[in-house]
Amino acid sequence: MSPKIPIERILDDIRGGLGDVPIMEKYQISPGDLLRIKQQFKGGREVSGEVSRSAPAAPREHRSLSRHEPLRPITVYDTDDPRMQGTIYDINMKGLQVVGIIVRTGENKTLKIHSEPYNVHATFTFRVQCQWSMIDEHGNCVAGFRITRISLEDAKELKKLVACLSVSAGGM
Repeated sequence: MSPKIPIERILDDIRGGLGDVPIMEKYQISPGDLLRIKQQFKGGREVSGEVSRSAPAAPREHRSLSRHEPLRPITVYDTDDPRMQGTIYDINMKGLQVVGIIVRTGENKTLKIHSEPYNVHATFTFRVQCQWSMIDEHGNCVAGFRITRISLEDAKELKKLVACLSVSAGGM
């Protein structure tokens, strides 16, 4: 018998403003499970009790750095396809969450952040691996990336971005 997901508790946390990643970590559910719950909730269907997981939950991940949310929209580009761009949802020195870049879990990409329009850091690139991805209620791909390779100079630019263009959102 598969483990059950406590739908009512998850819905209470969603209504209370808890973010997707903290909910997935708290209840050990996959992005697909959370999306299914949200779709049922938004579709007006009656949901209560518990439902079976669609797949085994990933091991619980603990953040070693707090998340930072951008003060203004920051665009990130896929260097292999510059037309593919997304907006940073949260960021730290080890990773970022992006809305708008279509990617699969496990996929590697090289991302670029231009200095414009804020000009507090130079343009820089870094290599990432997708840790999870899901489609949100608006049909956008939302993905979490772990930074796997970044030069020392580019890491300094990332640090400037985090320090000057974002605020701590907690999440440790």
